Amino acid sequence: MTEGWFWSTPDWQRYVAAKGGTPDVHTGTANLIVRLGPEPEMWARVRHGHQADIRAAQHRGMRVERSLAPGDFIIYERLHRGPAELPRDQRTYDLMWSFLNDGHARLYLAHEQRWIGAALFFVHDKGSYYASVARCADDPRGTGHLLLWTAMRDLAREGYQWMDLGPANAATEKQESIEHYKRGFGAEAITDWRWELR
Repeated sequence: MTEGWFWSTPDWQRYVAAKGGTPDVHTGTANLIVRLGPEPEMWARVRHGHQADIRAAQHRGMRVERSLAPGDFIIYERLHRGPAELPRDQRTYDLMWSFLNDGHARLYLAHEQRWIGAALFFVHDKGSYYASVARCADDPRGTGHLLLWTAMRDLAREGYQWMDLGPANAATEKQESIEHYKRGFGAEAITDWRWELR
C-alpha cells in the first residue's frame, strides 16, 4: 500500500474501527474508478440514461451545493439515520464530522423544496472516495445522479484526478445493481489501481 494513500492513515483506521471492522476490509484488488478531468470528457463517459436523470433533476429545479456551514452536517446525519437498515455508531458520525472539519472530506447536499439527499466524499492526495450517500425515502428522480455528478465536477476543478466508487466484486443481485449504477458514471474496474493512478 502506498504511503500517501488515505486507507493507510490513522483517520481511516479510526473510522473503520468505530464501524466495528478492521482497516484491511477495504483493501480489495479491484475498485470502480472514475477518472476525473475536463468536464466535457467526464460527461461524455456518463451513460445516456444517467445524463437524462441529471438533466431531469436540474430541469425541475433541484440544486446540489457543497456544504460549507458547520450546521449542515446535521442534515446529512438526519437523512442518513432515517432509512438506515442498520444502526450506525455515533462515533462514525463524529469521525465524519472531524474529517470535514479538517478538510479531509467534502459534503454535498441536494435540495428540491426541502433537503432530499446528501453525499459524503473523503479526499486525500490526488484522489477522492465516495464514502456515503443518504436520501429521503421518497427522493425524486435523479437525486443520487446529480449529487455524484456535481461532486465529480467540483472535485475535478479542485485538481483531484480520480474518484473511487468502491469495490468491483458484486456477489448479490443488489450489489450488481449498485455496480451497474456506478459504472454509468464512467467508472472502470481497475486492479491494483492504487499504484497505477498515483
